[in-house]
Amino acid sequence: MAFHNPNFWEQRYEQHPELFDWYAQLPQFQQHVLPLIEPTSKILILGGGTSRLPFQLYDLGYKYITVVDFSLNAKKAVQNALLDRPEIQYIMSDINCFDSNSKFDFVFDKGCIDCVLANPQEPVESLKIVLKNIHRLMNQKAVWVSISFDIDREEYFKDAADIFQSQQQSLVIQLLTNPVKKVFYVYYLRKQ
Repeated sequence: MAFHNPNFWEQRYEQHPELFDWYAQLPQFQQHVLPLIEPTSKILILGGGTSRLPFQLYDLGYKYITVVDFSLNAKKAVQNALLDRPEIQYIMSDINCFDSNSKFDFVFDKGCIDCVLANPQEPVESLKIVLKNIHRLMNQKAVWVSISFDIDREEYFKDAADIFQSQQQSLVIQLLTNPVKKVFYVYYLRKQ
């Protein structure tokens, strides 16, 4: 699959414009992330696509949410959900070069980094660019939670040890759904 390719996502969201969550929805892992977020936290969601996550967070009282995704079709698909939640900013941008006047207290990605690492040309270099760019947008002591299928993600994050520290050991979440048992890995990074 060409998960790193914007054309893949444009076609995907054109054919499937409904709200959809890759991996899991917030209720399945919220006990692991909500304690890290204050109601006044500025939240950045990387590669938000058509995820329910920003809307679920908003409905729980978190109003300072910015979603970044490079897909125009994804942004079009969520327009109706955004009408009821006017404070959510949905910005069309590539996370490699995303810039903002805001600094964020909490960064969340649910599979976005997996897509970055799917680049067959330079996956590690692509990840380093993203890590440095997002680090620049984070407040001091901000936390980045990354959910992945990848058990080896910590190896990649070790390369960024000069700018991030592991807040705690990575967590394995097992979601039992019939007929498939899904396992996700939750990685915590804190800005140094």
